[in-house]
Amino acid sequence: MREAFEKIKTSLPSGLAAKLIRAVVIIFFLIGLEFFAASNLQVHQLERFVKTEGSSVTGQVETESRESMDNLIRNSLEDLSVRAADKTDDELWVNAYELSILGAQAEDVLSHPENYARIPVAPPDKKNAGELALQLLAPNGYENIDPKTMETMERLANLAPIMKTYIGEYTVDIYISTPDGVTIAMDKKSDGKFDEDGNVKPYDATTRPWFKDAVRTGDQYFGPAVHSFFYDYNIVVYSRPVYVDGKLAAVLEGSLSLDALNDRVEYVLLGDTGFNVLISRDGQLVSTSRTDGELSMRGDLDEDIRGTVNPSLVEIIDDGLSGGSGTAIVQVDGEDYYAGYGPLVTVGWTQISFVSTKEMMEPTERLVEDTATSFDGMIDRLEDTFRLSRWIMLLIMGAIVILSIIVVSRMAKKRVAPINHMTKRVNELSGKNMIFEMEDIYKTGDEIETLAKAFETQSDRLMDYVAENIRISTEKERIDAEMSMAAKIQESMLPRVTTAFSERSEFTIFANMTPAINVGGDFYDFFYIDDDHLAIEVADVSGKGITAALFMALSKQMIQSQMIIHNGDIAESLSVANIRLLEESVRDMFVTVWLGVLTLSTGELVFADAGHEYPAIQRAGGDFEIYKDNHSVTVAAIKKAKFKMNEIKLNPGDSIYLFTDGVTEAHNPAGDMFGMGRLSDALNEVTDAPPEEIDTHVRKRITEFAGDAEQYDDITTLCLKYLGNG
Repeated sequence: MREAFEKIKTSLPSGLAAKLIRAVVIIFFLIGLEFFAASNLQVHQLERFVKTEGSSVTGQVETESRESMDNLIRNSLEDLSVRAADKTDDELWVNAYELSILGAQAEDVLSHPENYARIPVAPPDKKNAGELALQLLAPNGYENIDPKTMETMERLANLAPIMKTYIGEYTVDIYISTPDGVTIAMDKKSDGKFDEDGNVKPYDATTRPWFKDAVRTGDQYFGPAVHSFFYDYNIVVYSRPVYVDGKLAAVLEGSLSLDALNDRVEYVLLGDTGFNVLISRDGQLVSTSRTDGELSMRGDLDEDIRGTVNPSLVEIIDDGLSGGSGTAIVQVDGEDYYAGYGPLVTVGWTQISFVSTKEMMEPTERLVEDTATSFDGMIDRLEDTFRLSRWIMLLIMGAIVILSIIVVSRMAKKRVAPINHMTKRVNELSGKNMIFEMEDIYKTGDEIETLAKAFETQSDRLMDYVAENIRISTEKERIDAEMSMAAKIQESMLPRVTTAFSERSEFTIFANMTPAINVGGDFYDFFYIDDDHLAIEVADVSGKGITAALFMALSKQMIQSQMIIHNGDIAESLSVANIRLLEESVRDMFVTVWLGVLTLSTGELVFADAGHEYPAIQRAGGDFEIYKDNHSVTVAAIKKAKFKMNEIKLNPGDSIYLFTDGVTEAHNPAGDMFGMGRLSDALNEVTDAPPEEIDTHVRKRITEFAGDAEQYDDITTLCLKYLGNG
């Protein structure tokens, strides 16, 4: 071993040659060390630059995301608020229209009294409390009514059946008064017209604002909200005069319950923080769900709230009362809200919908956080690349030191020049000019070329990544926001079991809709035609997604409006809706509809089945059975469609279960369908349960059957149990 070492030692240059070699090695090592330090400094500069630009891009994404979301929210909220205002206005218009019809009948009675029999009219009787009854009210007592006025009132009593039909969910009473203050009243509050001594309170209609305003304007007039003269609740009164031969002959009055009107206004809500208010032409807060703060109901109903709320609210209230519509960001009790408002043309009021900006901007805040996290991950990957680059530079330096023993001068110049050029190019990278390109000077065939390619590749990836990330983030934000807003709007359009339904003794009802995707084409509906007739509906629009959801909204609104216009005539309503929807449908869209009207006092159920699933009916104490009715063609399929009517009678304790094909066609992982048999079995496991528990049980069985299989179609159900009129 010692001999081998001595042999190698003697073969190495010695003397001056060795000193020169050592000097060259030391000098080139120092040069290489300087090269490594300079290169490392440039890499650090590039790293800092990428971090700075990354923060700038993140800020840009945040700004653009907020602007996009703000525009989307404003556009959607304006459309929703105008629709909601139109819906409320429709209800007020219907009441005004009904009063005009009653006015025409009253004019005919007063113009041709000989054509109408005299029907005795008695003063209020406490025994009639809770029942619709015609009552006679007078300024100075029943016995002091002028005989001629009494005759007029007895002939006007022929209008009692019409007056009854106009009292329902919103209208609480109808009055007809003569110029001397005598009144016939139709309402359920006979016991509310007595004083502490048990005597009927005197009532002079001519002293009431509604009588004076109708005479003053000479036309139908909606007054402000007031506290009822007879009853302990707040109302909105509307009235119209009746003239015979140019002389005032009578004034008609109707009262709307503020509680029922508030339920109508709160029918459409956005998110968890959404609420609506209704403001009269005089700035009176007519309806609100807020229990405290500047938009809570005032104790003084005559107060103009514009004198107490902040300027941002005053501005939109003034614009809305001027007939304008739009959106704005306002403050409510110190918190920022989006506000959308629209006019109620019939009465000159405005309806304003509010939703917290914090809730609406929550998806954007999450997107900004995700973008920042994504850029942090990119920086981590860049740092790994930079560390690799440093190792490459170390290898290059080592190779240069070894080769410098032979060709120190030439190699030094040849190696340093490309690095200097690369450093200069890297220092020039800034702003939008972040492109690093391969040049001939870098093509050395060694690690310098590899490093240049790495910079070029990283530059291309960085530019592509930033552009793609901005595009994907913006698109994802837009799609998520649109689908979220659409789902909330669709959910808000479906009816809720409010007190108007839950407090009825004749029936209990429950309905639910679960879309296959964010929004769906199924819908259900239930609403009163009048106090004794309940309309129920379940429908399924062909297709899925936004298009089906839009057609669903149009179909629901069209069918409901036609039912109201045609007073519950199912065949006529579906025929008109069929033609209108056929004109509006695209891509051959159609809708299957099961639509019925239940007479609450008798249990008679009249319905049409337009291509929909058969209902399941349970007689009291028995099992649910599929009822095979007479089918009709689907709605919006053919122009001259005829709709067959079905009639059944529900007895107390009977139930009916309506559903869409998403129930029976639910699939399990093996591809089997839930089917009608499994549905019947599920229903008959809970025959004695209330509607909500029945529906919950059926949906539980569907979930157990489907397992991990994806929901293929919308699932919509409605269950009603008839309890009778006893």
